Amino acid sequence: MFALHKRKIHVLKYSLLGSIISNILLVLGSSLLCGGIANINKEQKFDHKQADANTLLLLLGLLCHIAPLLFNLHSMDLPISDRTSDIQLSRSCSIVMLIAYVAYLFFQLKTHSQPFGSE
Repeated sequence: MFALHKRKIHVLKYSLLGSIISNILLVLGSSLLCGGIANINKEQKFDHKQADANTLLLLLGLLCHIAPLLFNLHSMDLPISDRTSDIQLSRSCSIVMLIAYVAYLFFQLKTHSQPFGSE
């Protein structure tokens, strides 16, 4: 919030990207490692629907982060006044990711809440 208030947009963008990447790599990697150590003599089982939803969200996040970057690299030769579509693409990607996240929360908490319920 402080970076946004002080108009440090680049710091904010890179902080969010670092948070997403570290969460994906650190949390997912450590949970898979700990699950493998805890079940060293057994085969781990995963819910396919949850794994598919997480994989698709990761792919969507990757595409939404790379699309504005590639568009920006392509339009580097254009004058700054013609680069407003770059900002529109970035904003539309953020709206798509927000909608996908809300849909994932609905999927996880309402339609498929049984794996997370108490026994």
